[in-house]
Order: sequence, then C-alpha cells, then structure tokens
Amino acid sequence: MLRYQSVIGVLLTLFYCTSCTSTTSLPPYLAYQRALQAYQHADYQTAIQQLKPLADNGLADAQQLLGTMYQLGNGVTSNDETAVEWF
Repeated sequence: MLRYQSVIGVLLTLFYCTSCTSTTSLPPYLAYQRALQAYQHADYQTAIQQLKPLADNGLADAQQLLGTMYQLGNGVTSNDETAVEWF
C-alpha cells in the first residue's frame, strides 16, 4: 500500500509541475509575482497583460498594482477614475 501511495504522489507531482508551465496556469500568487517582477523591471505591457486577468478574478494585490499603474500612468494613459475602480 505504501508503494502505491508513493507512485500516486509522484504522478500527481509531475502532473502539477507540467500543468504550471504557462503563466495562465500558475497559481494566482505565483502569477502575481511574475507580474510584479515585470512591473519592477519597467516592463509595463507584460505586467498589465498578466495583472488584468488576476485583477478581474479578484486578486487584491493585482487590483492594487493595476490601480497604481493607472494612477501613475505606467504603461497606460494616466486615469484617476480607472485607478479608483481598481483600488
């Protein structure tokens, strides 16, 4: 029985790792970390592309950063109304 559980554990781990190869399939927090790195490196277009789906799905950190980007005009036209919507 123990051997069977070990095999199942290995298979589940492999399945999880292969399913996380693209940004869209990453757990939200890890996807946010990638977006944050892009933002910190002034790659605003990548940051917006990665933040928007996360923010739309309710991730508060992504919403706040997206609001900040709209407030400061980083990668988008500065728009206080849109910024407030994300805050």
